[in-house]
Amino acid sequence: MENDRNASYDMRTYIGTKTVQAMRMNAADAKRAGANVPDKYFDIGNSEYNPGADGYLVIYDGGYRSWSPMRVFEQAYKIAESEEDLVRIEIMNLGRRIQKICEQIFTPYTPITEHQRELLLMQDNAMRRYYRLLRIRLAEMEQYSNEIERQRIQSEGATTNQKNE
Repeated sequence: MENDRNASYDMRTYIGTKTVQAMRMNAADAKRAGANVPDKYFDIGNSEYNPGADGYLVIYDGGYRSWSPMRVFEQAYKIAESEEDLVRIEIMNLGRRIQKICEQIFTPYTPITEHQRELLLMQDNAMRRYYRLLRIRLAEMEQYSNEIERQRIQSEGATTNQKNE
């Protein structure tokens, strides 16, 4: 059966969230590591031939391995190894949602009732308060992390000085 990339389908829109393990790796190394890498990166006649293409080896739950080009991966995933990372992601996502609400509220001739507009304004206000709270939390978390890092560096410097004496 031949693929018909021009066919029209009644598709629905979905949003998905996955947590994956990943590391920077070029296409050839990812293929050697057992990842499913598109053949176009290895077909010399293909305009996208590039076994050294920058990207990420991605391991999903269940062990499935694939490779994603860097731009595609970095648009879809954000590093989430610490509480600070998670708060940064929340701030970024919340900022986007606030922007969408503002577009709904302030775009002329938006087909919403006045009551819905009032509810959106209340939602926008609540989301902005939450956004400010997250920014304060993140600033305090970063300040604490910076202090811990400063102490670690000072401790390492003291240890090095003791060894040199």
